[in-house]
Amino acid sequence: MRSALPGDRSAETVQLLSEAWGWLQAKCLMAWTVDQTAAEAFTTTRRGREFLRHGAHWLRAVERLDVDLVYELEFTARPQFLRGDYETTAFTAMKEVEVQVRRRAGLSDSLVGTKLMQEAFRPPKNPSDQAGPLWRDDLDPGESVAQMELFKGAIGVFKNPSSHRRVLLRPHRSRRDRPPGRPTSQAAAQDCRGSCRW
Repeated sequence: MRSALPGDRSAETVQLLSEAWGWLQAKCLMAWTVDQTAAEAFTTTRRGREFLRHGAHWLRAVERLDVDLVYELEFTARPQFLRGDYETTAFTAMKEVEVQVRRRAGLSDSLVGTKLMQEAFRPPKNPSDQAGPLWRDDLDPGESVAQMELFKGAIGVFKNPSSHRRVLLRPHRSRRDRPPGRPTSQAAAQDCRGSCRW
């Protein structure tokens, strides 16, 4: 083995390549070729081919949504999310929440949005009043009200706006994730060039 010369970065380069290879395997982008006997025989996986076709934002989306979704969202919201269409994904998911709340509460199709949530989860107005169908007597009254506000807030933020206008939804970046010395608006513009990118 030759000795390293001053300024020789070959060991560092080999280390970086080793880490990159490990990353490819850890992300399931490369796998052993089953019809080969050599330990060094690798191939690109189906996920790896998708990664090459769609890019890093697709892989990050896949990893963030690595959960089982209810049947109604599996074939609607997941493909939209993986395409990076977050506005439509949020709308689709919140529409399904609305449909399920209406069904479970047995309320009319004419009730929509935050009004539906308020009616479904509303507290009793007085001791003799009938509460909303999804009001939880088993919880502290403050917690039941908070549950109603949670559903109202989710519908108000993620469904109502995209029902009436275009909304740019993008992955959240905290202040410490933003490049130093750059104003927030410039960092946001760099992140979202026409459509959201991870």
